[in-house]
Amino acid sequence: MQHTTRLGPNHYIRLDSYGESRETRRFNILCTLFVITIACMTAGAMVGIDITNINPQNNAHTTR
Repeated sequence: MQHTTRLGPNHYIRLDSYGESRETRRFNILCTLFVITIACMTAGAMVGIDITNINPQNNAHTTR
């Protein structure tokens, strides 16, 4: 929102004002955890690891 403030005779300034942000500590912590989770999944995918699978089945040493 813009409003004009008078500084003196024939002197005005136009100011921009914005609403107050109501971010809480809990919101910041949740956003940080979300970003870290996505970053970990991306890093794991880059090296070929699925971090969402808790018990991976290793079939590399099975024979038929």
